[in-house]
Amino acid sequence: MPPWQRPSSELVHWMLYILVLATTLSGWLFASFRGWGVSFFYLFPLPMLAADNASAGKVIDGLHQAAEWTLLVFIGIHVLAAFAHLFIYLDQVMRRMLPG
Repeated sequence: MPPWQRPSSELVHWMLYILVLATTLSGWLFASFRGWGVSFFYLFPLPMLAADNASAGKVIDGLHQAAEWTLLVFIGIHVLAAFAHLFIYLDQVMRRMLPG
């Protein structure tokens, strides 16, 4: 791989992890501000992170939507990079990701 691809790959992967966490937590916080209950895969309820507050909920909703869209952009970058390795560079990057 060219030298610039390794750090950019690391950056995209870390951003995916960070954005998944940020989207999840901001969604949970938004639900708490709206007074909505959240459960863990319908197994048990999660605690409310905040009291019912509509104005704070709007701010968190904006942050949550920004995190969602940014996550979608990084997912798109990740998929395009995978296809580039598969069809353009013709290297073994995709083969390393597939199971044995």
